[in-house]
Amino acid sequence: MVPGSLEGESWCNEQMIHERLDIIEEKVIKTVEHLESEVKSLLNIISETTSNIPTFMPVFGSCNWLYGSGHHD
Repeated sequence: MVPGSLEGESWCNEQMIHERLDIIEEKVIKTVEHLESEVKSLLNIISETTSNIPTFMPVFGSCNWLYGSGHHD
């Protein structure tokens, strides 16, 4: 291989591309890990918040409070 030849430049460019891709891959992995952590944290907060909210499910047979005492079925 002659210095400055196209073969040498091609190999060098290919090596640089692979190095850049490795850096980008590492950044993507770290970003995904960070986002997974954030989503888990948000889901925990939502879970804690919703577990403190009382649930109210009226029984349809006892809806006098809704229709008033004068309602007849």
